[in-house]
Amino acid sequence: DAERDIVLSVLKPAIESALKFRHVDAAVRIVDLRWGVNTQDIPEEERESKVLNDCLDYIRTSRPFFIGFVGDRYGWIPPENRWQGIVDSMSDEERAMMSGDLNDVRSVTELEMLFGVLNDRNSLSSSFFFLRKPDVYQQMDPASKAVYCDSEPQCVAKLESLRKKIRDTYQSSGYTRNVIDYDCRWNGKSLEIDEKAVTAIVEPLVRSRLLTVNERLCAFSLTGYSGGGKKMIADYETAGTNLHIGGRQYA
Repeated sequence: DAERDIVLSVLKPAIESALKFRHVDAAVRIVDLRWGVNTQDIPEEERESKVLNDCLDYIRTSRPFFIGFVGDRYGWIPPENRWQGIVDSMSDEERAMMSGDLNDVRSVTELEMLFGVLNDRNSLSSSFFFLRKPDVYQQMDPASKAVYCDSEPQCVAKLESLRKKIRDTYQSSGYTRNVIDYDCRWNGKSLEIDEKAVTAIVEPLVRSRLLTVNERLCAFSLTGYSGGGKKMIADYETAGTNLHIGGRQYA
């Protein structure tokens, strides 16, 4: 959830701000493939297929953009018949694009990443992967760690293979910088995104020219000012730049 919060509270407003700065009148819609698909009026035996097919449709309409966050859980692996239903729903061109990756049943998470970008080379330059560093798990008790990490050897191996495919795909295509390792903190109850990770997530948007170096991002104090006094506030307001560098930033 910490990663989703960053997407909503940092990335979405930043992209909207960049579009507004360029006088582009467009709405930004974040499609999270885990927020759910409306299955209220769908028979139970058809719900899984509905969710899976809708996820692929969302990916189709979002191309060439894709942001993938990779933790340490491989994800849900559908039964064979559901997997075959997904394969059958693809066009001939899409099945050719996926090549041999459709021969074996994979987790829905891996399928989305393969279908969304890893097997679609035209999307690589506009897509980014953020890989969570494992250091944070050393701060957790065993029960908490089990929530965030797979223990099944097969899933662990598949996840490691997916991470390697992500790195190899971007490296071979010349987009290595689009894969970023980020830090988290454990507050005793949940994960928190490290401040450096926020910078790491925003920086690729600047590099890809979705944002400018001087783009205005949220940096504010709950008290209303950053504690620097009237002079710092006056300097900031008259500096003529969109982003204040210096002092303490709050979010």
